[in-house]
Parts: sequence; C-alpha cells; structure tokens
Amino acid sequence: MKRGLVAWILWVSSLPVNAAVIADHTCTDMGAISETYVENACGMFRIYYGHTSHGSQIITGLDVMESRYGFPWQYNESGANGELSIHEEYGDLGHQGDTTWADMTRAALNDPGNDRNVVMWSWCGGASDNTPEGISTYLATMNQLEQQYPGVLFIYMTGHLDGSGESGNLHQRNQQIRDFCSANNKILFDFADIESYDPDGEYYLDRGADDGCYFTDGNWADEWCNTHPLSDLCLPCDCAHSHALNCNLKARAFWWLMAFLAEYGGPAFPTPTPRPSQMGVSIDMPAHLFRSGDPCFCTVTVSNSDSLPLNDHPLFVILVAYEYLFWAPSFSDYDNYLPMYPSFAPGDTVVEVIPSFIWPPVGSGAEGLYFIAAITNPTIEYILGQPDIWQFGWMAY
Repeated sequence: MKRGLVAWILWVSSLPVNAAVIADHTCTDMGAISETYVENACGMFRIYYGHTSHGSQIITGLDVMESRYGFPWQYNESGANGELSIHEEYGDLGHQGDTTWADMTRAALNDPGNDRNVVMWSWCGGASDNTPEGISTYLATMNQLEQQYPGVLFIYMTGHLDGSGESGNLHQRNQQIRDFCSANNKILFDFADIESYDPDGEYYLDRGADDGCYFTDGNWADEWCNTHPLSDLCLPCDCAHSHALNCNLKARAFWWLMAFLAEYGGPAFPTPTPRPSQMGVSIDMPAHLFRSGDPCFCTVTVSNSDSLPLNDHPLFVILVAYEYLFWAPSFSDYDNYLPMYPSFAPGDTVVEVIPSFIWPPVGSGAEGLYFIAAITNPTIEYILGQPDIWQFGWMAY
C-alpha cells in the first residue's frame, strides 16, 4: 500500500510543470484521443465529481459515448471491469466565495475508506454573478486543497455561458480562472470555451452565445447538426439546459483530458488496473448503437483460466430480441457451439458469432436488444465462470 502511494505521488510530480493542462474546444476530436491512454486512465484515476445540472452535461455525454462505442469509453461508480471510476456528488461551486464544496471534499478525502485520487467540481450559475474576490476565494481554496492532498489531482473549471458575451462579468470571471491556471500550471476543464465554438471552430461568444447554444442569430448547435446530420456528435441525449451537441463535445474533451494526464504520467505512473482475466466469457461488438455504414460483428471470447482443456463444456450465445430468443450458431430455437468447439484450450478462444458486415440503411430504429453468452458444465447444470451480456440497437437511416 505504501509503495503504491509513493508511486502515485511520484507520478503526480512527473506531470509537466512548465505549462497548464487545459481541455477546451480544441480537444474534442475523438480521433486524436489515444485509446491506449484512455485504457490507462481507466486503471489509474478514481474521480470525485461534484456537480448539479449544468455539470451533468459531461456525464450525459459520457453515457452517449459509452452507448455508441463501448470499451474503453466506459465508466461506473466503482471502476469495476477496468472502467473509469467516477463518484458523483450532488453540489456545485456555489456563489460569492461559498466554500461548502471544499468542506465536502475534505470530508470525502479524509474518510478512512477513501480511494479518490482526482477531484473536479463544476459551476451552476455561480460564476455569472460572482466577483473578483469570490473567484479569488475559489482559486485560493483549490490551491490550498492541492497543498493539503499532494497525492490528488484537482481539476479547475470555468462557468457555463450566460449570453452576456465578451463584455459580460461571466467572461471576465472565467478569464480570471484561465489566467490563474495558466500562470500556476493548473489543470483546467474550460467548460465555457467548449460552448463558445462549434466543431468546425466557428466562434460564437462575441455573438452572445449562451449555455443552450443560442446566439444572436439562432442556435449554432442546431445549425451545425442540420448540416452534419450523420455526425456522432449529434447523437440525441437529454442534455440539461442545452443541445445534445454540447454534451457530446464536453464528453470528448473530458476523455481527452483523462488520456493526456495518463500519457504524461511517464514511467512513474501507477500500473493501470487490468481488466479482469478469469474463467468465463466476454462478448465483443464494435458499438452499442449502430448507424448505416458502420462495421458490425459479434464475437465471444472464452477464457479458460485452468491449465487443462475444458472438454464438452457447451458455449451458449443467445440473442434476446424483445420477447424472442435466438440461439447461436444457427439461431434456431435451441443451439450451442459444442459441435464446433468440443474443447476449449487453456487461455482465450475467440468464437465468431456474426461475421463482419456493414450495417445497411434501415427504415426504423431499435433498442434494448441483447446478446447473452455463457459456458456451462457438460450436463448444463450450472454456469462455469463469468457470463456476459451486451446491449445494442440501431438508428434509422
């Protein structure tokens, strides 16, 4: 335990010290985010995130990405199955120098069972009506927490847009936060900057953009999605106070930040927690939500953790489509892979359930379909090891 703590502190100290780390509108290209470092981040970081409705936009976007892409873009409370661990705490950064959030943070970090090593808090409306003194209190309190908990990363944040533009108090207070973070080499999630640009880099803050993506001449998110209707950035979701595009952009910037922090840990960062390797099966498909033109396949990996072959152990793969069951490989009323795989050697065996194909245009969508897979003992009396389930669906073209 002590060695792990020392390694973590060494890792934190190895982060770049000559520049701030800022996640903003330039960090929303998913293609520029290394999945390797996303996986590393999932094994390294255990996040304590305080937010109310506006801050939930990041979480909503993460849900969309998990549904669309699956591994490694996944999170849960505990970090189980190699996913990123995020504990959500109800609350925000408040108004006018309120530091209730800091007391909540200390209580969480001082708890004997605490396992959090990243802290992030978001604003609701408290940045808009704040004062220079109130923002200074926020910044000083965050800095103090960093000194008190040197093994924890603290992520600063700007407040959401309110339509007051470049001359408004909000922009000045956000700039106060940016200037502090840049001057003191902090980690910043620039919430407001992400709301100020569309995905093509068109700037809207000077035209009175607000948190709903409205500006003086319309809604930039509606306009962008109308001209890019098949973009994954426009996948629908219930984005609090805003447009789905806003939530989806913020989720990508968040994953960029996690991957960047994992990458720059260097050789001293803690070894990522591996995804579990145990007796059982795992299902793999390239997405949870398919669109026309997407590649699709389904495989099941049988993991035999024993040193001997598994002989005569049936593999069952069942497609659950609403109230109907279809058993692979023939998708008849009852079938299994035993004739094709009478023995599973030690290690992993990949079984093809659906060959690779390109998803065709379809007239209507579907959701809530499942593949369920498991191996059993030869007499089919009990499941051997860990079963798996994969939920998926598709969108109308």
